[in-house]
Amino acid sequence: MKRNIVLIMIVTLLLAMSSVAHAGIFGTVKGWIASEVFALALTVIVLGLSTAFGVMFGKVSKTLTEAGEFMTVLGTALADSRLSKDELKSIVKEGKDVFSLWRKTPVKYKVE
Repeated sequence: MKRNIVLIMIVTLLLAMSSVAHAGIFGTVKGWIASEVFALALTVIVLGLSTAFGVMFGKVSKTLTEAGEFMTVLGTALADSRLSKDELKSIVKEGKDVFSLWRKTPVKYKVE
């Protein structure tokens, strides 16, 4: 739903800006910037925003997947009201996996 709203907002922005560019940016600055240059700059801006939103969407979806796995491990471990060492290790491991996606340097690349 949010993705559709963002898409509608981008299309509306593109239509508004392209009409302004077609009019020569209100007709006063027509000599300074051509509509093709303005359209190219607008395309670069939209491309950058869509890339950033795409990366964030991927990270959030992976985080939610890891959180689901964490909740599954936690639920199965707490089902019998007792925690063994192996269950506690798996809970800690899954908990670390949830937050490892947001670290600047992933754990697998760190030298200890």
